[in-house]
This record gives sequence, structure tokens and C-alpha cells, in this order.
Amino acid sequence: MDPYNSRNQLNPSMNSDQTAADVSGNNQTSGNVDKTTADSSDTQPATRQPQYAGGFTIIPPNEARRSQIKTMAQKEEEELRRWKEVNRPSAVHLNPERLGGHVSESEARQKQLANLRGSKLQKKVKNI
Repeated sequence: MDPYNSRNQLNPSMNSDQTAADVSGNNQTSGNVDKTTADSSDTQPATRQPQYAGGFTIIPPNEARRSQIKTMAQKEEEELRRWKEVNRPSAVHLNPERLGGHVSESEARQKQLANLRGSKLQKKVKNI
């Protein structure tokens, strides 16, 4: 089975002009003009038939549903933007304060050293 000619084998009534038109996205043959698409380009055809191009199937979108989803998404984005503006966290203002309690640095170091020595002794007593 030839993959290039599989389209013609599936639908033998189609000529080469129709195949080229399907691939290019236009549903018009070289000699005929489709009057429904020429007169009203924004209206949806009554049937949304899938188009076969090569190994792919192109399904035309439902324009009414697509526009409805698009407007809903725009409304939701606008609501989200407004909500973010309303619920934006305010700036944090804290008065600076000295951390570490009321003990000086040298006293804290001496206390830390004493705790370290005591923990070493406790480990030795625990092991015995």
C-alpha cells in the first residue's frame, strides 16, 4: 500500500484538484467556487465534516462553541485579575528590634562552650 496514494484509494471518486484543495485548506476545486464560503465567510457550514489530508484528519472547529469558550475564558481572566488586585498582600512593616535576648555575644559563646563540654561528658557517661 502506497502511503502517498492511500487517500485516493480510500475515496476513488476524488480527483487531484480536490486533494490539492483539501491539503491547502480550501474546499474549492480549481474551476468551481464554493458559494457558501464566498458569500458568508463567518457562518459555520451545516455539517462539520472531517477533512482528510495525507495521514491526518482535520476536524473543523465548532465556531459557536469556540467563541463561547473564548468569551468565558476572557471573563474568567478578567475576574482573576480583579481578584488579584483586591487580594494583593500589603507591605509588611515591622519595627526593628534586637534579637538574641538580653545576653551579650561573649556570654552567649561562653554558655555555648559550657554546653558543648557538658554534652561530651554526658555522652561518655552514657557509653560507660
